[in-house]
Amino acid sequence: MKELKKVYIKRSDGEEYYVDLDAKNNEQDERINANAQAISENSQNDESMKDEILRRVAELQLSIGDQIDALRETLVTKEEYEQKETELNARLEDLTNNIDTLKTAGILTDSLQQEVKALADVVSTKKSNVVTNVTELDSTTYTANEDVTLYTTDTLTKSLTVTGKNVDINDFKINNNVLKVSASGIINFDKFVSTGIQDKATQGNANVSINNSNLVRIVNSKFLNSGYNTLEIGLTSTSKPSNIVIDNCEFGDTSNNSVSIFNTANDCNITIKNCKFGTVSNVLRLSNRDNVNFTVNIINCDFTDVESLSPEYRSIIVCQDYSDKTPEAIQESNRFAPEKAHINFVNCTLKGEKLTELQLGTGENKPNSLVYVHTAEGNIEYEGNETRYPAVTVS
Repeated sequence: MKELKKVYIKRSDGEEYYVDLDAKNNEQDERINANAQAISENSQNDESMKDEILRRVAELQLSIGDQIDALRETLVTKEEYEQKETELNARLEDLTNNIDTLKTAGILTDSLQQEVKALADVVSTKKSNVVTNVTELDSTTYTANEDVTLYTTDTLTKSLTVTGKNVDINDFKINNNVLKVSASGIINFDKFVSTGIQDKATQGNANVSINNSNLVRIVNSKFLNSGYNTLEIGLTSTSKPSNIVIDNCEFGDTSNNSVSIFNTANDCNITIKNCKFGTVSNVLRLSNRDNVNFTVNIINCDFTDVESLSPEYRSIIVCQDYSDKTPEAIQESNRFAPEKAHINFVNCTLKGEKLTELQLGTGENKPNSLVYVHTAEGNIEYEGNETRYPAVTVS
C-alpha cells in the first residue's frame, strides 16, 4: 500500500486543498478509544460486556482502516493529478488534430472528384468542336449553334460577346477590352490571358462575364487587367452553373472583386485552388440569388491583400445579398445560413502568412477576416448573428 502523509484534492468547483489522512486516522482512533473507555468504566463488573465492547471497537477500527486504505487508492498527489491532466489534454489535442486532418482530407477528396468530373466533361465535348480563330473577326459578336473552340493568334484588341452550346476558350489573349461568354452547355477557359485596363464607365463592371447552367471550368489562365470586377459568373436571370472549377490562375490588382458568383444551381460545388490574387477589395463575392445550397473549397491559394483602407469591408469573401431589400425579406431568406452555405479554406495565405484563425465579420480587430455578410441593412456582424453566417472552416 502506498504511504501518503497528505493527499491533494481538486473539487469540481476548482478549489484545491489537502487532506492529512494520518491525522484523520488518529482523530478517529482517539474518539473510539474514548467512547470505549467511558463505556468500560460504567461496566466494570461485567467482564463479558467489556470484552464484547472491545471486540466491537476492534472491528470498527479495522473497518475504518479499510476505508482509509480504499480512500488512499482513489486519491492522488497534486503532482500526479497534474501529470494525468497533462496526459489527457495531450490525448485530446491529438484527437482533435486527427479529426481536423480527416476533415481536410475529405475536403481535398471531394474537390479532386469535382475536378476530375469537370475535366472528363470538357474532354467529351471538345471532340466535335468547331475550331475558330477570332483574331481577325470583323464583328464584336460570335454566335454558334454548335460546340466551338475559340482561339487567337494575336492579342484581341476589341470586346467580344460569344454565344454557343459548349464553348471552349483556348489560347486566347485580350487587351483593354472585355469578353462575355454565354452557353447552353459547358464553358471552359484554358490558357486565357487578359491584360490592360478595363473602363467600367464604357465597358461595364467586369472584364470577363460567364453565364450558363452547366460546368464552368477556368484553368491555367491569367487575369492581369486592372479595373472593377475581374470575373463575373451567373449574373443573368437564367444562369445557374452546376459546378465551378478555377485552378492554377493568377488574378491581378483590381478595385473591387476578383471573382463574383451571383448564382448557382442547388448543391453546386465551387473549387478555387492553386491561385494567386493581387490586392483587391474582396477576393470572392457570393450572392446566392436563388437561395440554394452550395459549397466553396478554397485550396492552396495566396491572397496579397484585401481592402486595406476600409476595415469595415476587409475580408477575403463577402456574402452579399442584393435580392432582398427589406429587413423582413432579408431575414426570411437568410441566404447564407450555415445549413445552406459551406466554405472551407485549406492551406491558404494572406500577406504571406498562413490562415489559421477563424475570423468572421469585419472591423479593426479582424485583420484576417475570412467571410462577412452584407445586405441592404449594411454589414451583419458575426457575433450575435451566427445563424446568418455560412459554416466556415480553416485548416
